[in-house]
Amino acid sequence: MADLSVFFITNRNLSTKGKHRWFGSRFNEDGPHALRFGTARGRKDPDSQYDYVVDSVDIAPESLKDISDKNRVIGSRKVFKALRKKMSGKGACDTLVLIHGYASTFESSLQRGLQLADLYRPNGKPLNVVVFSWPANGEMIPYMSYFSDRSDARDSGEAMARAFLILRDYIVSLKDGEHCDRAIHLLAHSMGNYALRHGVQRLHQRLGRAMPRLFSEIVLAAADEDDDALSDMLKLKPLPEIGRRVSVYFAPQDRALVISDTTKGNPDRLGSDGPKLIDNLPAKVVLVDSRDVAFEGTPWTAHQYYRTSPRVAEDITTTLSGLPVDRIPGRTYIPDQRAWRIQPG
Repeated sequence: MADLSVFFITNRNLSTKGKHRWFGSRFNEDGPHALRFGTARGRKDPDSQYDYVVDSVDIAPESLKDISDKNRVIGSRKVFKALRKKMSGKGACDTLVLIHGYASTFESSLQRGLQLADLYRPNGKPLNVVVFSWPANGEMIPYMSYFSDRSDARDSGEAMARAFLILRDYIVSLKDGEHCDRAIHLLAHSMGNYALRHGVQRLHQRLGRAMPRLFSEIVLAAADEDDDALSDMLKLKPLPEIGRRVSVYFAPQDRALVISDTTKGNPDRLGSDGPKLIDNLPAKVVLVDSRDVAFEGTPWTAHQYYRTSPRVAEDITTTLSGLPVDRIPGRTYIPDQRAWRIQPG
């Protein structure tokens, strides 16, 4: 079984797992905005269709206490240098940033990243995957865990904005000849879309209309976010400014989002029926109705269709390849929804 690797950015607290340094379910000791960077290696579990095993984690050294010290150690530089190397030269490939959803541990977020590195291969090439792991607690205690994770997603907005700015500054710092021609994409799943909202808002507060276009494709999958988010400047309306195209994957039968809507006091969810208002959406926002294929996996993993449904995974992979929306095969256009519906088979 081939080894896989992912990069990670996290605002979780340093912890231990056995004899190894690890990350826990709380915020970094220096505050919710503080970030650590690193890499992880793993492989597919040969006894499972969806599970992946994390074999090792390498946390990049960091020493930022004295910002006047020119020799201070900055973990992001080491990680971004390694990432740039994989995006350059022979065998260069694109990069996907993953923002995970509710009830994810540090380990399970890496497992999701390993799976996407194995599953999505746009234009037949592998992807580099960077996991942004915010401190969801990984538990499923009714009501308590949901609202705890939602609070942590909101409070991770500053950390996410900092990660975007660190990436921007690194790209700007590159010299002539050091740039690569590969793309960086972004995928947010479930409550990760709510975390993304707050990251975008912090970025917008700092930069206004000068927000950088960091990403090529942005995918919002099964978004546990308000259905008016893309129309509200205080939510996700500024999001298209940082990407070339935004694809919103939704499925009305997503039971996790129905529960979020009916039992958590939330408005209708973006990941259930798509945006509330479609007439004023930017042309670069593409709606993808996944109702007929979202549950090709198992009933227990339905909310995870971005990785468990073969047809959805195929459609996302093609989206990441950059094809024009009208050339992506296996879709039918639904004019009254302004949406493309993925066809079975």
